[in-house]
Amino acid sequence: MADVLDPFVPKGEPRPGAGQTCGYRPSSATEDCGKPGAWHVMWDAELDNSITCSEHMELIQQRWMYVDRHPVTADCTMPGALWVFLNDRCEFPRETSAVETVKVHEPVL
Repeated sequence: MADVLDPFVPKGEPRPGAGQTCGYRPSSATEDCGKPGAWHVMWDAELDNSITCSEHMELIQQRWMYVDRHPVTADCTMPGALWVFLNDRCEFPRETSAVETVKVHEPVL
């Protein structure tokens, strides 16, 4: 009988202030990938999200489910940025419909 793969990514601890480098870390590693981030991935309805490089985005697409993704922009890891589904990017608040945005980065106090 074939092994059944879990379609949900095994999430690690939150990394506040992680910047825009790839956060992929295999279970056997002690450090994150650390390559420049290319993709911002929204994992679930709980707004868990992370940055990944192109190489690990390919792995993600092969192994796990996610809600959305978009190319990394300067706003992606800024406190207060909004995930704007219709524009495929993160942006700072502006006049917009609440249906199309999700606040993904709260300021660190």
